[in-house]
Amino acid sequence: MTMNMRTRKESTFAELVSVVSDWYDEHIPINMLKVLFRDHIGDTYSLHTSSKTIDLMNMLKTFCWSPADLTLLYDTIKATKQFGLEHDIQNKMPSFQIDKNIRDKEITVFTLHRQRLVKLGMSLTPSDVQKISDLYKVKHTDRWSLIMDLEHNMVICEENMDTFIDKLKTHNLHQAVKSLTEDIPKPSSNPGQASDIPNPSSNPGLACDVKLILKRKREDDQPHPEYVLDLLEELNECKDILTLKENPKDFVKLRSIVSFYEDLGLDLKEIGEESIVFHLSTHDPDPLMHLWEIHSSGTLIQDLADILVPEIHQQEFLGEWMTYIDENQYKAALDNLKEEEIFDISEIIETLRQFTKGTYLLLLNTYTKEFNLI
Repeated sequence: MTMNMRTRKESTFAELVSVVSDWYDEHIPINMLKVLFRDHIGDTYSLHTSSKTIDLMNMLKTFCWSPADLTLLYDTIKATKQFGLEHDIQNKMPSFQIDKNIRDKEITVFTLHRQRLVKLGMSLTPSDVQKISDLYKVKHTDRWSLIMDLEHNMVICEENMDTFIDKLKTHNLHQAVKSLTEDIPKPSSNPGQASDIPNPSSNPGLACDVKLILKRKREDDQPHPEYVLDLLEELNECKDILTLKENPKDFVKLRSIVSFYEDLGLDLKEIGEESIVFHLSTHDPDPLMHLWEIHSSGTLIQDLADILVPEIHQQEFLGEWMTYIDENQYKAALDNLKEEEIFDISEIIETLRQFTKGTYLLLLNTYTKEFNLI
């Protein structure tokens, strides 16, 4: 490799590190990354005192983060569920070739224990954080700093998690227990799964619509917080340009939310005014089933919060808001799509049957002529 090539490669990598760092500073708390990177940064003091993602990235470059190996980047995106970063990199660095199958890759850089701690943090509500802080006589309002504190004091320890989990069970912290005990699903290697969904525009046929609603958990007359009013105003401004092929660059949230749904195999057709309503469409039952799965598990509201809500308000948002999909509408749409699949398969079978019948008659005619049977 020549000096110029090496310089260009290093320059591109430096730009990539900057884009990644800016994204994470904007979208998630840095303490989440500190929990995730703990095994890979030996300097505990520097880890705890870092205030910017770029500081963590620079420390990681000495260990496992280099232009020649971007596995840590891909595993970080998957572990933190920041799939919108893929599109941000493509928009800001069009010539950079990012892996297209991040969702389908198995995480190898972070241990199962480390992934579970990240899931634990994602599962905690503000009341959970308060309850666990009281149990261990510590003062934390931030879920990630709480995990860091408990890990530093060996309350959370990979070699002996049973005691901690038992205590969570005793105090009915069921979601926390689930995050620490359930298996981390491995990506499927079979095409056509929810993690490898084709773009709906490339899949012609019947399209079914479903409404995904973001609404408050309690129906009352409490005024909307200022950040929610800003969000509603921005999305209301965005809704009229959804039909355009290229959305204006100023609407950052719109571009992020459209990309998020596209990754799920869903087409965002319209944004409604009642609460926050997303009108989604798909030709394929797999994206619809996947949407229901992440809605039911609570992953969807977390993903939407990461995209739509400023970091400082995310815990408040998760405590007050929920996703809602009408189950009857979902089942009806799913049944229609599955019927369309069956119809398509029946057409194929009938075509094959006709082809086989025609081939048989052709062979029979050739055979009878060859042997002068007629």
